[in-house]
Amino acid sequence: MSQNSRLIFGFHSTLAKLRHDPGAIREIYVDAGRHDARLRDLVRHAEFAAVRVLPVDSPRLQAMAPGARHQGVIATVDATQRHVTLDDVLDT
Repeated sequence: MSQNSRLIFGFHSTLAKLRHDPGAIREIYVDAGRHDARLRDLVRHAEFAAVRVLPVDSPRLQAMAPGARHQGVIATVDATQRHVTLDDVLDT
């Protein structure tokens, strides 16, 4: 991971980023052992947004985010993207 990127973890944060700012996502790492509907939905959103999805084993996910509750999903996102504040959301 470069200094220009950061990680986000879990289904909710990754899906929210896919829906609202897909261009900021560089790639999504998913647990290769998961094949449930929730993961398939996330992969469909990623494919629609032309975001690369990389299946990896669970130990690699743990190594990428030690101690994080990633739910089998870790996304690398552009750290230079502007963060959305609550005021930004309320203004829309």
